[in-house]
Amino acid sequence: MNDNPSSEVRKLNAIEEASALVRAVAEPCPPGDSVKAAIVRARRRLGWSYSRTRAVWYADLRIRLAAYELDDLRAKALAPRVEKERDRYESLIDRIGGTGGSGSDNI
Repeated sequence: MNDNPSSEVRKLNAIEEASALVRAVAEPCPPGDSVKAAIVRARRRLGWSYSRTRAVWYADLRIRLAAYELDDLRAKALAPRVEKERDRYESLIDRIGGTGGSGSDNI
């Protein structure tokens, strides 16, 4: 075990974050969906092995996460939310542009 407790805390926080992100990647889950089905869905979306995805899902402390893996996981977990916000933004722009208001395009 490492003598530096702060490095253990950082590792634990990273694994807990990764676990939450893997669960977010598996969403949306249909009603009555099993945990195994959700792990398989996350595995396919991430391109990871089943055992790796399962270990991260359950926050297994024996795993090691590289920084690039955590960054990739963050990006894939946030992608649906970013796309939804982009669509919302574009629809607002269309509505504003469609009202005949004095936007920058009318100058």
